[in-house]
Amino acid sequence: MPVRLSLRHLVFLASCRNC
Repeated sequence: MPVRLSLRHLVFLASCRNC
């Protein structure tokens, strides 16, 4: 699994904490 994808997912979750 690419680390970049994981990092992007983490950023997305952090930006969408109220999802």
